[in-house]
Amino acid sequence: MRIISKEGLCMAKTGCIVYREDGKVVQLHRMLLVLQKGDKVVDHVNRCRTNNGRINLRLVPYSQNNKNKMSKRQKSSSYQGVTWHALRQKWAVRITINYASKHLGLFMHEIDVAKAYNHYCEQHLVLPPLPLACTCI
Repeated sequence: MRIISKEGLCMAKTGCIVYREDGKVVQLHRMLLVLQKGDKVVDHVNRCRTNNGRINLRLVPYSQNNKNKMSKRQKSSSYQGVTWHALRQKWAVRITINYASKHLGLFMHEIDVAKAYNHYCEQHLVLPPLPLACTCI
């Protein structure tokens, strides 16, 4: 852990801000929402783990938090669910809900694919993907 303030706040390897309380490591975002072990997961809306503003934190089930994660493999698009279809030379969009995958179509422009993905999420009451940029420390 790397100390980042006089108050003893540290940056964990995961990118979260943590501190020690009674010999235990506590994640700052969990303390801010007064959560106990076993409660729901805290999701950072903009994916920036150092941004612990109340508007950037939301309580979600573990499965929803996993949907907001970036894939570890190299992506061909900056949008979630979007890949380049080399054979058709178009952008393809796919969404997975409750382990079921659904193809939403092929598009010429990447932004149109992202709009289709968001539209599907709105129509089916699924939380849409979030911005990929992290503009914090």
